[in-house]
Amino acid sequence: MSGKKRVLPTALRHRTTSRRRRRDIVIAVTLTLVAVLVVGLVLIDRRHHGTGSATADTAEAERQQHNAAVLSDSFLKLKTDVPVGVAIVPVGGGTPILLGDQSVPLAWSISKVPLSLITQRNGGADGAEEIGITESDESAAWTMTLAMGSAENAISTITSTLREGGDEHTVVEPSPEGAPWPFFGETPWSTADSAIWTAHLPCMRDSAPVIDRMTRVNGDQDWGLRSIQPNAPVKGGWGPDNPDDESEGYTVRQIGLVALPDGSRASVSMSSHQTYETYSSGISTMNQVAHWIGEHLAQLPGGRCTSTDE
Repeated sequence: MSGKKRVLPTALRHRTTSRRRRRDIVIAVTLTLVAVLVVGLVLIDRRHHGTGSATADTAEAERQQHNAAVLSDSFLKLKTDVPVGVAIVPVGGGTPILLGDQSVPLAWSISKVPLSLITQRNGGADGAEEIGITESDESAAWTMTLAMGSAENAISTITSTLREGGDEHTVVEPSPEGAPWPFFGETPWSTADSAIWTAHLPCMRDSAPVIDRMTRVNGDQDWGLRSIQPNAPVKGGWGPDNPDDESEGYTVRQIGLVALPDGSRASVSMSSHQTYETYSSGISTMNQVAHWIGEHLAQLPGGRCTSTDE
């Protein structure tokens, strides 16, 4: 066999090169078409899922608007002996549904729930954080407030805790009697803001012991939402609108959490007020409103914590 390198004819070399080029072109075109197809399928898939998500969001918004309208229409037909205001917010936060009289009452003893949370976080105050809720003990409220240090620090701490729970409006001021210390119970706290704060409570740090206390309130607070869900966490509050003249009106109010049929929960704040209203007549009104709520649990806006300390 000759040791010389075989040389292809010029025409044959051109044909071989041409075939290789055509092959390379075909491969390149094929890869391009595959890439275009893959990208197209991805975009179609994204649009499909995006559209589905948007459709679901729209449907949920429409459902909530419908339920809010149902609640509003039904509440207008509820006949109560005294003016009543109600605010309902899904746990975790959301736009409140406001029903009835939205004049702003004094906080009274529902204020002991934020105080108990603050005291819990600070290591306790000789059990005041417990009996302040379970027994609605008045001296416990002062003990918890004084445990915050200076009057200025107490106002700042209470305010920041309200803001943490989504209440952007309530202004905590020194006692109306002129003392520098705040008397949170005589601070105006609207049904809307108190419902918003209570809706955030289960999702706030160190809130589990506070909510547990709310499930163990004594008989003086075993009304309202407790008449439809006996273990519901609640806190009641009551007192004259003008502490110096009880004839000007009396307020009975309650905050709490109710369980809904789908396993979610809603925050409820309700308040009744009328000149010469008594504690017992106010409780009767709260029970009436609570039973109305019990008939409409499926329409209430429910929510869950995305992260919780419970």
